[in-house]
Amino acid sequence: MPRYKLTIEYDGTPFSGWQVQDNAPTVQGALEGAVKAICGDDVRVHGAGRTDAGVHALGQVAHCDIAKSFAPGRLRDGLNAHRLLGKHDFSTFRDSECQAKSPEKTLDRLDVVREGDAVDIATSARSFLHSQVRSMVGSLVWVGEGRWGADDLAAALAARDRAACGPVAPPEGLYLVKVDY
Repeated sequence: MPRYKLTIEYDGTPFSGWQVQDNAPTVQGALEGAVKAICGDDVRVHGAGRTDAGVHALGQVAHCDIAKSFAPGRLRDGLNAHRLLGKHDFSTFRDSECQAKSPEKTLDRLDVVREGDAVDIATSARSFLHSQVRSMVGSLVWVGEGRWGADDLAAALAARDRAACGPVAPPEGLYLVKVDY
């Protein structure tokens, strides 16, 4: 049976640590769910170490034994597709006229940098929903103004309800900078 080494980077914020727990989301549980989605089997993912709740990782190493053999890169791509770092249901930030088949998108990057009175927000994804970025930016403005805290923003995302969204930012000042093909 092939053994696969996994090098993992993750934001630990939504997780209750590495190790599987009965009633809490964990990194190990998320990875095992992704493996099951790819190969259909329950497979234990063994970490080289554990992280506590909320701890991030840039180079965690783990391994798993999977009966199916994968071509180089295929397992990585499959796991990333089922666990990419920012995959969420963005219904809250989706325009009511959006025609996308699914509200699930993977946000690869969301950087917020303040320089004096200016705030730059850079975001990257394979695709976005109709008004997703403007809706997220408007909600982040509320956080910056102190109307919302980080918990309010997380609750809005979790609500999966357009009514939970902050204001939609106006289009002025927003730029499409680059498209990768």
